[in-house]
Amino acid sequence: MSPDLSRNAQLVKFFAQQYRGIPRKHLVKLIYMADLLSLEYLGEQISSFRWYKYKHGPYDQAIEVAVEELVEAGLVSDEREPWWKGSYHRVVDHHQPVPFDFGIGELAVLAYVVKNYLQMTTKELVSDVVYQTEPFKAMSRNGQRIPMESAKHAGTKRVGFRLEDVLRAEQEAKDGDSVTLSEFVDELRAKAPA
Repeated sequence: MSPDLSRNAQLVKFFAQQYRGIPRKHLVKLIYMADLLSLEYLGEQISSFRWYKYKHGPYDQAIEVAVEELVEAGLVSDEREPWWKGSYHRVVDHHQPVPFDFGIGELAVLAYVVKNYLQMTTKELVSDVVYQTEPFKAMSRNGQRIPMESAKHAGTKRVGFRLEDVLRAEQEAKDGDSVTLSEFVDELRAKAPA
C-alpha cells in the first residue's frame, strides 16, 4: 500500500519518475512551469508552493519539505553530487508507483511540461523559458514573492476556451458519448415544426 502523499510531494514524485536522477534546480523549474500553466489554463496552481524570486529563478523552501516527505516514505532519495562549482542535489526515484490525484486538466498540463521542457538543459529552461514568464519578469529583486495570480486564466482568455471542457469533450467522444454533426442536425430537423 502506498502512503498518502501531499499534492506537493505528488508533483515532485511525478517529475522524478520522468527524469532519472533529476537535478533539484531543474525539478523546481518544471514545477514552477506546471504551476504557471495550470494557473493560465485551469485557474489555479497544481501545488501549494509560494514562489519567490531567487538567484537561480523561482523557488519555495517548501520544496525541500516535499522532497523529504518522499525520502521518508522510501519513494526517492535526495543525493548530493559533486560538481566543479561545489555540489548539487539530485532527486532519484525508487520506481515505486503511487497513485496521483491530478485532474484531467492537470494531467494535460503536466504532459505538456514533460514534452516541451523536460529535455531542455537547466540553463536553457531557466534563461529561455522561466525568466521570460510575465510573473517572473515582474519582480525586480531577489526574495520578492512572484505574483502568480497575475497569470490566472490568461491562457483561457487568449485561446477563448476552457482546457478542461475541451479535454472532457474529447474523452466523451472517445467513450462514444457524442453525436456527429449530421446526427445533431438530423435531430434538430426532426424536432422542428413542419
